[in-house]
Amino acid sequence: MRHFVAYHKADVRGLLDRTEQYDTVAIGSKKSLKTLQSAIGSRVWLFEGRGTTTGNPVFSLAYSFIAETVEDAADGKERQLSGSSVVHFDDKALNGFSWFKTLMIEVANFSLGFQEVKSPKVLAKIEAFLAEEDHADFGEQPPAMFTEGGTKRVEISIPERSASARLACIRHHGSVCFVCGFDFGRFYGGLAEGFIEVHHRKQISESSGSRAVDAVSDLIPLCANCHRVVHLSNPPIDVEALKEEIQKRPNKSLETNRR
Repeated sequence: MRHFVAYHKADVRGLLDRTEQYDTVAIGSKKSLKTLQSAIGSRVWLFEGRGTTTGNPVFSLAYSFIAETVEDAADGKERQLSGSSVVHFDDKALNGFSWFKTLMIEVANFSLGFQEVKSPKVLAKIEAFLAEEDHADFGEQPPAMFTEGGTKRVEISIPERSASARLACIRHHGSVCFVCGFDFGRFYGGLAEGFIEVHHRKQISESSGSRAVDAVSDLIPLCANCHRVVHLSNPPIDVEALKEEIQKRPNKSLETNRR
């Protein structure tokens, strides 16, 4: 069976209701009809991220379901991918687990939206969740008693990023952080070669629908730290201003970026 991930940003769209037991789940996506139809019969894993006072988001696994149907949403802007065989998960932080870090690299910190998972390490872990074989690493042992029988449909809208635009940005600007010069491949080796996050100079959440994106002028590569710092304020910090501020400091070079 193939596996896909979807992401729900709680700070923008509100926290998911973890108190209900859903028989069906639907997610909204702007991915192509072909992409969503290719997921039918596969298992979809919905992750939720929410901000904290420290600025570092906390990620958790909310639901998993088997995709069954794709249909256009009422507003005509998003397609709905829905399914059943829903598995519910407790609100447990995943940030510290190695398999989750591998997943974040593969899906570019969820910036690519609805995406297939292919990492053998991640697939082995999430399949173990379904078999209830590895809950200790997930956070704690599952309870012995569950409540079932409720029927409710939940719909989640997820803003999508263009994977092609991201790749075009990296091809033009390279995979080194524009602000601090950090190179993931140089520091971590082949596992992270070519990896970098991509920042939208104009927040995608400000758009009411689809928009044109110039991969050269609208997007810029940032490391995870600089990307997080840029978004500590609303509107985000100007990347040129942050780079200039760092360059003013006497210890501006990244010692940790040397091998």
